[in-house]
Amino acid sequence: MYIMTSWSDKDLECLSQLENHKIVQDIEGEYRWMHRLSGGKWDIHSIQVFESEKTPLEWMYMWVSLWDKELKVRKSEAFKMVRKERNRIHRSKRMSKAEKSISLRNLLPELTQQEIANEIGVGIATVKRYLKK
Repeated sequence: MYIMTSWSDKDLECLSQLENHKIVQDIEGEYRWMHRLSGGKWDIHSIQVFESEKTPLEWMYMWVSLWDKELKVRKSEAFKMVRKERNRIHRSKRMSKAEKSISLRNLLPELTQQEIANEIGVGIATVKRYLKK
């Protein structure tokens, strides 16, 4: 079963970790499910109030598992898209080597100048010159 949620990737990353969830008992003896997102503040996750701790724990474990699965799918899809675009840049006959180096830098900013040079088949000095423009 796979459900696509509207959480941002950053929030989904937080929600997929158990340490960002807790079940608390209120003054009336009822249980509430709380979560903590990137802001660090604990918020009520479910408006439903539970009579025992068992049900919200079961829900929490189920949803953490589903959010983790969704996060993995999102990361996998993003990786595939980057790889596809990288291959398109690499195979392009219409793009100059300068355009390729700039496109690779925009697509993958973590690539070093040497890695870009190796990717497009030029020297590092050439890549430095292309990226200064």
